[in-house]
Amino acid sequence: MKEYVTFRGEVVAEKTADLISGLRAAKESSLAVAEDAFSADILESAGYTLSDLDRHLDSLPEKVEEAIQRTALQVRRLYDTIDNWTELGGALGGVNRAGRIINNLLGIEDGQQGENMDVGSAYPLRRLAESGILPG
Repeated sequence: MKEYVTFRGEVVAEKTADLISGLRAAKESSLAVAEDAFSADILESAGYTLSDLDRHLDSLPEKVEEAIQRTALQVRRLYDTIDNWTELGGALGGVNRAGRIINNLLGIEDGQQGENMDVGSAYPLRRLAESGILPG
């Protein structure tokens, strides 16, 4: 996610726009692949039609952008917490913890070792699944 959201919680507009336009551009080829791979029989048994897939693909770019915006909001709130603790002279443990959470959300290696380090949580497909866009 670090390609789309900064450590301060700002959306990287150009990268996000490129991703969204790429999703829109891939719609027709994605439908063709789905039609070829699943055929009408499999789609029907799953309760879908090509029209259903077409509608889902139409809404995908907005949902992906919303997931990026939500991640940015989470990071921004954590960063604000760091700012507040620093300004008030708060405990460094809280500052370090918020920084580690931001790193985990964005997939930034922070030198921490052990089971608490999960940069896999920043994997964009995982974040999309957590947002309800993808199954899993």
